[in-house]
Amino acid sequence: MALRYSHSHPPSYKSVDLSSRVEITDSDSEPGSESERSPPDAGSAVDTFLHAHPQPAIRVAAPPQLPYPVVIPQRRPGNKERGFVKAYAPVLEQYGISHDAFLDLIRACNKAIQASKWLVAIQVAAAGTGFIPNNIAIGVSMAVQVIAGVIAQAEIKWKTNSFLERVNNEFFRPRGLCCLLMAYNPVAADQKDKVDDTQIVSKSVPPSSGRGFAARAKRNLRDPVAGTAEGEENLPATVAPLVYPDYYDKNRSPGEQEKKRNKITRLNDYFDRRAQARYATESKEDVLSTPFQPFKNRYLDPNHPANNGGLLGLLSGGHLTPNPEKTKGRMQTALAAQEKAVREQQALGMAQLHQQLQMMNLSPERQRDYVQKYQDAYDLQLQQIQRQAEWVAQGQRRITQNILYLMIVNMPSEAEMAAAREQLNVNNPSDVGLIIAARVLLNAGVFPLIAATFGLLLIVYISPAYSPGHQHRQDINKIVRVIRDFQGDKKIRNAFIFLRVLFITGIALVIAGGSLEGNYWDPHDVSLGFKLTKAGYILVTIFEAGLIYFQWYCWRKRESISSASCTALQGMFAAIPFLVVRIAYLYLPVFRASDPKWNQLTGSIAPYVVMGLLMEYIVFMIFLATGFLIPPIKVVNA
Repeated sequence: MALRYSHSHPPSYKSVDLSSRVEITDSDSEPGSESERSPPDAGSAVDTFLHAHPQPAIRVAAPPQLPYPVVIPQRRPGNKERGFVKAYAPVLEQYGISHDAFLDLIRACNKAIQASKWLVAIQVAAAGTGFIPNNIAIGVSMAVQVIAGVIAQAEIKWKTNSFLERVNNEFFRPRGLCCLLMAYNPVAADQKDKVDDTQIVSKSVPPSSGRGFAARAKRNLRDPVAGTAEGEENLPATVAPLVYPDYYDKNRSPGEQEKKRNKITRLNDYFDRRAQARYATESKEDVLSTPFQPFKNRYLDPNHPANNGGLLGLLSGGHLTPNPEKTKGRMQTALAAQEKAVREQQALGMAQLHQQLQMMNLSPERQRDYVQKYQDAYDLQLQQIQRQAEWVAQGQRRITQNILYLMIVNMPSEAEMAAAREQLNVNNPSDVGLIIAARVLLNAGVFPLIAATFGLLLIVYISPAYSPGHQHRQDINKIVRVIRDFQGDKKIRNAFIFLRVLFITGIALVIAGGSLEGNYWDPHDVSLGFKLTKAGYILVTIFEAGLIYFQWYCWRKRESISSASCTALQGMFAAIPFLVVRIAYLYLPVFRASDPKWNQLTGSIAPYVVMGLLMEYIVFMIFLATGFLIPPIKVVNA
C-alpha cells in the first residue's frame, strides 16, 4: 500500500519497514463493522489489544522524550461517531510501538467511542412509537427516548474513560507517554490562554480515589476530553509527521458479500474525504488536516467552484462564479465604513450628551451613569461589527466547534503532576460536569413514573364507559349518562391539556438546563442552566400536584365510575407517598447544593438508596400490581 506523509515540518525520522504489517481491509476502516481483528465490543477490543501488545519487559529509567506531540485527527472532522484516522507516527518506533500495534490501538479506540447498538435501536423504536395517536404512547415514547439518550451519553463517557485509563496505565505510561482526548473549536467563543500540557495530563489522569464502584463511577463519568483548544493559535504549533496507509487495495478481489458491504463502506469513505477536504480548505491546512484522495469529478469535490457558486456556478461547472477574494474585499470595505460611521456618530452623540447633562444640573454620579450607558450601547455595536469582520477575514466555516483529536505527549513527573493538580484545584474548585452527569443519571427514573401516573389518570377519565357487565341494564344506562356529563366537562378536558403542556415544558426546561450546565467552561451558561433546571423541577412538581388533585376529584365520583377505574385510583393513591418522597429527593441536591449531605457524588449513598432508588422500585411494583388487579371489562353500549 502507498504511504503519504502529512504536511507538518518537524525534523525527519528514520524510515520504518512496513512490509510485514497486516493488510488493512475495508472492514477495518469502519468503526462499527466486524472483522477478524476487531472484537465485537469495546471491552474485548481493549483486552485483545493489551494482550497482543503487553508492557515492555524492561522499563527504561529515563525514556526518550518526544520532540513534538503526536496528533491523530478525526476521520470525519466534527463527527464523533466516525472515530479517528488510521495513521502512524514513525517517531513512536523508538518507544517500541510498531505500526501494527498503533493501528490496532486506533481500531480499539474507535470502538470505545461508539454508542451501544441496543440503545440506538431502542431510541429508533421509541421514536416510531411516538407517532401512535395515543397520549400514553406519546408520553412513554418521549420518556424512553430521553432516558435512552442520557444512558447512551453516559455509556460513551464510561467506555471512553475506561479505555483511556487502561491504555495509559498498561501501554503508554510504562513507555513514558500519555494519550489524551482533546477538543478544538476553530471559532473561539472567548479568548483563552494556551493551557500547559502538564496541566492537561494531570486533569486527564486524576489521582486514585479508591477501588470501589463509587470511585470508579466518579472517574468514568467525568468528561473524557482533557482540554479544549480555543482558536487556531492554541493548537500545537508543530506535530510529529504521520504516515497514512491507503484504505483500499485495488489488487484485491472481494467476494460478493464483501462487495455489498463495501457499498456502505465506500459511501462512508466518500463523506469522510469530503469532510476532510472541506476542513483542510477552511483551516488552511492546519495540524488537524489530513491528506485525502482526489475526487473523480468536480461535482463531488466540496471545494470546487461548481459547488460553491450557487445555481450559476452549478450550471456552468464552476466557470461563472464570483471571485471570493473580491467578494471578501467588498465585505471588509463595507464593514470598515460601517465601523467608521458608528465611531463618528458616537463622538457626535457623546458631545451632545455632555451639553444636555450640563443643562440638567445632575450630580456627577448621575452624569457618569448616563455617559456609561451611552458608551456601552456604542461599544456593543462596535463589538458586533468587529466580530463580523473577524468572520469575514477567517472565511466561512461549516465546522466551528467540537473537533476531536488524539494527542500523545510525554508523561510528566510526579512532582510536575502534583504542582499542576494544585493549580487546577485553585482554578477549578468543583467538577461541575461530573455533578451534572450524576444528577441526570440518578434522576432519570422518576420522570417515567410521573408520566405513568398521568397515563393511569387518563385511563380513569376515558374508561368509565366500560363496566363489568354484572349490573342491571337500568343502572348501566344511568352510569353512562353520568359518564357523558363527566367526559363532556370542558374544564376537565382543558385542565388535562394544561397539565400535559406543563409536563412537557418542565422536561424541556430540565433538558435545556442540563445542556447549558454541560458548558461548564462558561459560568453564565452554568448559572442559567441551574435556573432552568430549577424551573423545570418546579413545573414538574406543579404537574404532580395537579395529578393528585384530579385523583381526589375522581375518587369523589367513584360511585359513578367502573371498578377498573377504582382499582387504578387505589393504585395511584397508594403510590402518592412514595412519589412525594422521590420528588423531595429530586429537589434536595439542587436547592441544597451547598450541603455535602445531599451531594450525589461525594455524599453518602444512603439517601439515594432510601429516598431515590427504593421509592422508584416501590412505585413501579405498585403500578405493576395495579395492572394485574384491574378486572376484565367489556364495552357497554348506551
